[in-house]
Amino acid sequence: MTVKLKSALLVAAMAAAFSGPASAMVVGSNHVAQTIVDNSTLSSNISIGTHGIIESLTISVAVNHSWIGDLTYQLIHGGSTVTLMDRPGNFFSNMFFGDSTNLSADHPLTFSDAALVATETIGAGCNDNQTVGIPNACRNTLFLPEQALAAFSGADIFGDWVLTVRDNAGSDAGQLVNWSLTANVRSSVPEPGSLALLGLALGGVAISRRKRSTDN
Repeated sequence: MTVKLKSALLVAAMAAAFSGPASAMVVGSNHVAQTIVDNSTLSSNISIGTHGIIESLTISVAVNHSWIGDLTYQLIHGGSTVTLMDRPGNFFSNMFFGDSTNLSADHPLTFSDAALVATETIGAGCNDNQTVGIPNACRNTLFLPEQALAAFSGADIFGDWVLTVRDNAGSDAGQLVNWSLTANVRSSVPEPGSLALLGLALGGVAISRRKRSTDN
């Protein structure tokens, strides 16, 4: 093998090893239903057993409830908390009751930083007896979270993720049916195949140098 060919192999191997780790999708879900009780908070966990650096994150929450303006959703992981939804339609903090639109678990709300519609307007266009997601003026179910999910970007996906659902008023109870998270992650280390290729290239260069030293 010529010196030029070996050099080319070394350059290619180094490029493969250090060009950046591969991206992958990680999905987790919890299908254990819990009752949403008036003036109380529930917690639901998803445990992720794989490691990876978060690039983007989407959360889907399936709830049955007859007054969306009662509810606050928060996502907790690794010491960070992001509010997904905070009493839509309750423009003046706790002075009023929020939007009275219904939620159905058949039409989960999805929260993504790529969405175009703010959570505060979830019930916009709906009448009191309508449900978010059912084909009508309020059929949208993809929303921009109250706080950006980018707060988790750069963190490790591994470990427990906690969704809290808070009902802030009386008279309208409900149920958290299920929820899920979908994350695009990247590995924190080079792929094993790339490292092996780099090792072979470095080994070839070392052998070549020893041979030339012996010949001299």
